[in-house]
Amino acid sequence: MEGLFAFLSFQNIVNIFVILGGVSAFIIYATQRRASVKSAFTMVINQIDGIEEVISKLRSTQADGKLCNEEVFKSDQILSRNF
Repeated sequence: MEGLFAFLSFQNIVNIFVILGGVSAFIIYATQRRASVKSAFTMVINQIDGIEEVISKLRSTQADGKLCNEEVFKSDQILSRNF
């Protein structure tokens, strides 16, 4: 019984809470990091999808199998940037 009381001293309880706080902080950090990496991958995939859509729109304006420069420079994507 004395061993249990010695283990439950104030200093040991404080150390246990410090360890629990550190472990929970690490778990939260790892979870947030995983979420940010997943968000970055999602953004890249969305940009690739947008680029593929633009390419398909530009290919639909081809003349004789060649992309006309006029069609490229007057496309909605370039005109929307106020050039």
